[in-house]
Amino acid sequence: MTRRDLLKGIERWRFVPAGVADPAGKRVFVVDAQSGIAAAAVADGEQFWSSGAAAVPLIALNGALLAATRSAPATFVLLDATSGQAVSAIVAPPELSPSGEWWPTAVWREEKAIVVAWQNRAAAEGALAVDPQSGTVAPWSGGLQSAERPKGRRSAGTDLTFFRSADGSAEPWRAGDRMAALVVDTHRGKERLRLMTWDAADGGEVESTELARPLPRTGYLAHHRSPDTEHLFLLSCNDRDEEGAPAGTRCTWLVFRVSDGKKIAELPNPDGLLPPLAVVGNRLFYVESGEKLVKRGTTARRLCAVDTKSARLVWSRDLVWAQEKR
Repeated sequence: MTRRDLLKGIERWRFVPAGVADPAGKRVFVVDAQSGIAAAAVADGEQFWSSGAAAVPLIALNGALLAATRSAPATFVLLDATSGQAVSAIVAPPELSPSGEWWPTAVWREEKAIVVAWQNRAAAEGALAVDPQSGTVAPWSGGLQSAERPKGRRSAGTDLTFFRSADGSAEPWRAGDRMAALVVDTHRGKERLRLMTWDAADGGEVESTELARPLPRTGYLAHHRSPDTEHLFLLSCNDRDEEGAPAGTRCTWLVFRVSDGKKIAELPNPDGLLPPLAVVGNRLFYVESGEKLVKRGTTARRLCAVDTKSARLVWSRDLVWAQEKR
């Protein structure tokens, strides 16, 4: 298989906590317990291979994984997705390399290049265009065009009240060819939470699905944003005392599909869960915290895969993830 063949097949960035999934949704590529990368089956967690050639999974293609090293200058490595063997490596110019601890915030293809948007622990951010075919790395300064508001609501927009996420943001996000937003309005005297979607190109074809009514008191329902933009993750907590549980102490994750507003999972909030979450196939992924590994200067983490229908933990694996909760 040639390098050109390996680069085919990318449809979208399939984020999972601490890694990415392949285009078919069969494998995940995640940070492993040796600070390298491991490939595991989505269904049961079976490990196929591990590699120390890179430490940051970026995007999975038809037959390859684009990954990077954490040390500066950053080196972008193309790994064979079947064997984990390194196919090629591209060293980024020092002036373009992310500095310190960094992670990808979004990855996508633009013509021949793969664009990697990144952020580091010092709150610096940037984007690089990596061309595996030519072996070059260049700065990227493009932008995404989208209809931020549906037709007829693009002026002041005071008729739309966006629901604030846990990070304080309150704006639409792009999910494939759609824009999506959580909106609060009043129906029969009670506030309700709705998922609204519309065409990202022209603002047309608005769809709306009611998710919650009446809306719980502020602080007892939180939207946790995720790079998995095709699913919606709400943490719902009791807003009054229930059977000895004080308000705000009994919490459940509610997971909805953005395309049709259907709830696909409901999970009691596990101790130590660290957002963001993601869904691949019928598995809900999250990372839970562990004990501090002082000698290694990193943090113990465990990647957990839960069945979306039964909410049962199907598999988990230890990993060493230097990125702290943020």
